[in-house]
Amino acid sequence: MKLAGIEEGGFHRWYREFKERTPLVAVLFGDLSLRDLRIGDVEVDGLDATERALQLLSGWELECILLGSVAYAGFNFIDPRALHRELRVPVIVALRRKPNPSSVEKALRKHFSDWNVRWEVFSRFSAPVEVKVKREEEPLYVFSLGVDHRRVVDILRKLTVFGRIPEPLRAARIIARGLSSLKLHENWLERN
Repeated sequence: MKLAGIEEGGFHRWYREFKERTPLVAVLFGDLSLRDLRIGDVEVDGLDATERALQLLSGWELECILLGSVAYAGFNFIDPRALHRELRVPVIVALRRKPNPSSVEKALRKHFSDWNVRWEVFSRFSAPVEVKVKREEEPLYVFSLGVDHRRVVDILRKLTVFGRIPEPLRAARIIARGLSSLKLHENWLERN
């Protein structure tokens, strides 16, 4: 099965001058093998994550897309419906923690004049289904489009080797976080 995983790099809100952009990494997997990698970036708290995800995925022959969230780079949302509509493949969102919609709405209202645009994306995906990928691990909280629940569970279990995170998401996250650490270190060196 060919599928893509998308994850972001970290950023440090406390270090304001380095927070403008953060890496967004898409990996292409064939079953459990990494086949390709694409790197972009997104604006922290911006509105470009869906567009950037579509650019990174462009041209890949995919059977499924895995997202580690709908919120990337703070409150920059990737819209799973847009990915599903544009690329015509199933999309699975596998969250590590259950979202708290009231906290998200409160934060969006407080910090963004365009909060309703962001809330529109998030609110469609605020009631996930709990999935136990491995008996001994904590659950994932999952949304899916274009694929039934039984198949989602099967896909997640086949792709999960270490812990509870599917390998495409785990690989994309490791790469993105490494790039973020490198960028922060380079910026620090330039300043000192």
